[in-house]
Amino acid sequence: NPQGLFLDSDGRIQGDLGQLSQEIQNANFLVIPTIRNWSDDGSVRSDLIDNLLIDPEARQQHIEAIVDLVQRNAYHGIDIDYRGINPDLRREYTAFLTQLRQALPDNLQLSVRVELPHQISADTWETGGYDWQAIGRVANVVKVPTSPDPRAYAPGGQMEEMLNWAVGQVNRYKIQLLLPTSSTEQVNGITRNLSYQQALEPIGAASIVGDSNIVTPGQEVDFTLAGAQASTGIQFDTPSGTYWFAYLDDNNVQHTVYLENAASVARKLQLVAQYNLRGIAVQNLLSENNDARIWEVVRKFLDLVIPPVESQYSVVWRVQNEEGGVIAQEIVDLSNPNYKWTAPEAGGAYTVGAAISSGEDSAEKAVPRGEVAVLVATPTPPPTPPGPATASGRRA
Repeated sequence: NPQGLFLDSDGRIQGDLGQLSQEIQNANFLVIPTIRNWSDDGSVRSDLIDNLLIDPEARQQHIEAIVDLVQRNAYHGIDIDYRGINPDLRREYTAFLTQLRQALPDNLQLSVRVELPHQISADTWETGGYDWQAIGRVANVVKVPTSPDPRAYAPGGQMEEMLNWAVGQVNRYKIQLLLPTSSTEQVNGITRNLSYQQALEPIGAASIVGDSNIVTPGQEVDFTLAGAQASTGIQFDTPSGTYWFAYLDDNNVQHTVYLENAASVARKLQLVAQYNLRGIAVQNLLSENNDARIWEVVRKFLDLVIPPVESQYSVVWRVQNEEGGVIAQEIVDLSNPNYKWTAPEAGGAYTVGAAISSGEDSAEKAVPRGEVAVLVATPTPPPTPPGPATASGRRA
């Protein structure tokens, strides 16, 4: 579902999908672009969708624009991701999707993202502007977001309660769980999304112990990860399959970070198998900022295998010479991230870098955590003394 298309006023579509990567062009993918009313920064233009729904003429223009877009580009369908719909326009949104389904050729797919419902009681959920039963009748795929709260994934937790209700609203073979690859941070009751690399930043960056980056041959030099002073270190919550850590910032405010990695994704995939759902849609799966092992877990899921995943967090230390060659490497446990290096006799300029790895098999795809430049200074040899003078005044 390539992104880049947006709802505009009067039912127009703006934006550009850009050039699809060579990897996608050469693969056996069905391209079904997404149209949305929200930006990457999270801002939602609910006014655009609300104005569209109350204007039958604009609604018809939008449907015609979608059908033209799909047929002109030979796409295999359309993915609708409109958020923040006014609950009072619930019937109008259902009517819009029904008309769109009727306008699209039967062999093309309509997928619709709904909002995460709000739990009223154990078996009652409020869905706002999204009529799940009606959407489930007209859409080929219904994308259901997953809860950002890790506690929801414990056995018998809120996600299971929601899915118990959801499969009674929508045919389970149409439901796709929409899995995030972004981690989350909670501060003073506010949750924000972070990339996997951003989430690991408070753990620390490579630094040299001591003040000098100039050392002598044969000298032992200590390095460590310098990060938040008051930190729990990375912990694992077994019921939810979530890795997390907490730390205090410079203002003594607590931050709690929940890592979205292969282990947490594997737990969500267990729900797909448990409820025999259609499958999953993974946000930003091909991003380089994710835990490298997420892609491996998804590959195995395609073969109906959901392996238990354990992350053994470690620090990969590497020393490189001026030509970029690796002359030393050591992997240490993240709980004790220190590294001792003996400066070589040859001298020269070197770079000592650190990266955080989530497992022994992913050291090559570890998350970089900075590097330190070190100069190994060798003494300058004394100048060669002049030779003895000859009678002519010339030196021998």
